[in-house]
Amino acid sequence: MLHDIILRVLGNPTNVTPGQSSSATFEIENNGNGPEHAMLIVEGIPSTWEYHIEVGATELSGPISLSPSYENNHIAQVQIIFTPPSGEEGNLEIDIDISVVPSEGTDLNPSDNSHSFSVRTNRVTKPVLSMSTNVLDVRTDSMHLVTLGVLNDGNAVDGSMRIRIVADTLLPGITSTLSNGGASLHLSQWMDLGMPPQQNKELQWLITVSSDLPVGTRVIFSVVFEASDDIQGNSQTINETLILTITSHRELNFENTLSQIPELYPGQRMLFKVNVTSYSSFTEELELNILEGDVWSVKCNNLDQTTYSWNLVIPSTNDPSGRNVEWDCELTAPELSDYIPLEFSIKSENETLWYTVAEVTIYTPEIEGGGLIFGLVELDQQLPLMIGVGGLIFLVFVSLMVIAINKRRKTMMEDDDYDDDEHDEHTAPTQQQQQQQQQQIAQPIIAASQQVVPAAIPQQNTITDEQYRIAGWSEDKIADLRRQEVNEIAEISSAIQATHNQAAYASQVQYQQSQGSPQQIQPSTPQPVPLVENEQQNLHSAFGSLGVSEPPVSEVEKTPLPDTASALDTFAPEASYDEIEAAAVETENTAPSEPQGGQKLPQVNCAYCDRILSHTDQWFECPDCGIYSHTQCREGQQVCSRCGSKN
Repeated sequence: MLHDIILRVLGNPTNVTPGQSSSATFEIENNGNGPEHAMLIVEGIPSTWEYHIEVGATELSGPISLSPSYENNHIAQVQIIFTPPSGEEGNLEIDIDISVVPSEGTDLNPSDNSHSFSVRTNRVTKPVLSMSTNVLDVRTDSMHLVTLGVLNDGNAVDGSMRIRIVADTLLPGITSTLSNGGASLHLSQWMDLGMPPQQNKELQWLITVSSDLPVGTRVIFSVVFEASDDIQGNSQTINETLILTITSHRELNFENTLSQIPELYPGQRMLFKVNVTSYSSFTEELELNILEGDVWSVKCNNLDQTTYSWNLVIPSTNDPSGRNVEWDCELTAPELSDYIPLEFSIKSENETLWYTVAEVTIYTPEIEGGGLIFGLVELDQQLPLMIGVGGLIFLVFVSLMVIAINKRRKTMMEDDDYDDDEHDEHTAPTQQQQQQQQQQIAQPIIAASQQVVPAAIPQQNTITDEQYRIAGWSEDKIADLRRQEVNEIAEISSAIQATHNQAAYASQVQYQQSQGSPQQIQPSTPQPVPLVENEQQNLHSAFGSLGVSEPPVSEVEKTPLPDTASALDTFAPEASYDEIEAAAVETENTAPSEPQGGQKLPQVNCAYCDRILSHTDQWFECPDCGIYSHTQCREGQQVCSRCGSKN
């Protein structure tokens, strides 16, 4: 059997447009003497191009069956369809080879069963527009975002591309804004794009619907996307339509009581409410979200939610006053170091309807400073401890004083018993000798009883307040020190006075016991006045003579303040009755006599010349330390001779 297949060209393109299909048509004839199965081979088409072969509008998937010429089915028409990609480079020349061979055997004349041709790609621009939706059923008081996609699906830059949005009806309650991430334009305004080949951009189209538009309002928007003319000179314009219809009414009012919450301290619990009033024509499903709710331990409607979100459903209403619902919430203030502002939001269908930030103030109560005690402890922080320690010290002091007084009393009683026995052994039997001895003993006893109290007034600490200030002490610290000194000296002075009174009383009792009839023997003598009281009266008289009236003093101030040495003498070993009597006699002999009709004035020396001040002298008292001096001596002095004060 002879094989002879002929390939004839019926037509082939010379230019192809990227993104568009082109075809080449061929005719295949069987000129052999038997049936033939012809194989069509296509070479030279790039792999990025799409192509297929059709025979009689049917895609070829194998060899082409041809009969001998006498059966009239020996010719077949073949179409090769190829499509270059949209982004294929412009002015690109492609050579394509087409050939046909028998499936078996060898062709007798291979020169007529192949053909070659060339095609060139065109430079084109092609606008493409896409929209996320073409229909919007909206509610009043809502916002909607539509995404627009624009593409230059060609192989050349098109600087003429632009887009705009127009509406068939302009309503004041509807706004339209188109944005490309930078510029924003409103209705009927052109936005220039100027896009390179195969570049895609997304534009955001924001539509806002106000709350005063009636239900049923309908607006038709047209999106117009233009590009430069194609290679045939035809304009390239794309129009898309969006239909917006208002189907329901939404109106919500939000209120909260967070602004009425006063300052909170850490750990304080507080109730608050979030109120919603709905005038909507449909059922509202609202979700309250609280950011940082875990820090504030927020709980609403008696429900603990780990997500800190609570839902409410508000049915539709036709009542002009609306329908009111609320969230009843509770929060607990955190520590100041953990403070984070509360953020509230209400959402519906992923749309935020309300947002606010609550600035609740957290405060910590301040503790007023009480100063320091001797620079060691804070008074305000350690006050209970100091009170307890002070009370314990006072009890210990009182106990020691009681023990010392009892011990002294016991010793004096033992000495009295010993003196009585010795006195009985040496007493003469005659009445005259007894009277002489009584006269000799009575005077020392009286003198002793009068001189038991120390004549000198104890002095306080000689360090002045000014010296403490120079050393860096505060006024509160100095005042505390002075108060403690006064209290300690007053207690020691009281103990000393009590001890001396006990000694005087014991001496008098011993003397009376040594006499047979005290009514006959002891002369009537005036009761001794304590020296402290006499000195206090003398001091009043001295102030009166100087022309200054002494202010009244309290019971504590009347007590003389002994110095440290006098206070320590209280706890020294007790003197015997003979020592006390001998000291009394010596004091009586050395003490100057004073008139019976009056009291002796205390001697006040000038702080500068050391002369005694009299009631006729002009004198000056230092306001800081209280020392006296002549006015003439004080004049010309810069500071006080005692405390160094400049007053």
